[in-house]
Amino acid sequence: MASKLGRSIIKAQRPIRPKGQVKCDVHKQNEVVLLCQDCKMLICTKCSITLHKEHINSFLEICDIKTRHNQILQDFVNETENVNIPKLNQEIISSRTKKSSCKPMYDKLRKNIIDNTKKCKLELDKITEDYIALCDKMEVAAMDLIQTHITDLESRLKTLRDLSSEYKQTLQTGTSVLVYDSVTEIREMDPDIPPTPNIDMAQFTPGIGQTKSPKTGPREPKTYY
Repeated sequence: MASKLGRSIIKAQRPIRPKGQVKCDVHKQNEVVLLCQDCKMLICTKCSITLHKEHINSFLEICDIKTRHNQILQDFVNETENVNIPKLNQEIISSRTKKSSCKPMYDKLRKNIIDNTKKCKLELDKITEDYIALCDKMEVAAMDLIQTHITDLESRLKTLRDLSSEYKQTLQTGTSVLVYDSVTEIREMDPDIPPTPNIDMAQFTPGIGQTKSPKTGPREPKTYY
């Protein structure tokens, strides 16, 4: 296509001679009249018999190529005005339209982020509330468990004190039958003191993706007497 040829001329190596200068850059008194196709340079007649004499077969007179080059220029103008300029204008309009929609798009994105953050905070507050409520229940259960253990120990202590006093009296004045029954009673007792219930099982471990509050409380360790 002529338009491609026109673009190839624009991309050609920049000549030493200034654009539009009719005088030869080497022989400044002469006008350029020939095109050396090998060198892609406009030259004067003196150049043709000196610097470019070996390229004589590639010479063309400028007047002979003017018509063809005029067509190249016309094709470039036609394509530029009818195709490239309208396309560039359309692309500029499209880009400006896209730019104008950029702020609303990011405003919406920011709003979504803020709304989602607020929602997450509400969910976290609810989870926190549920955990605190569970923690309160676990504390009450643990306190009740330990208090029950203390009450049982105090009862056992009172029983032991009463029995000790009773057995002292039995040793002094008791009959053989009472001594026998007392020893039998001692042998049936559990001498071990029950340990304090373990309440250290309550833990909180943050986890990723935890969206539901736990529904189960601490397991109460069994106590034997």
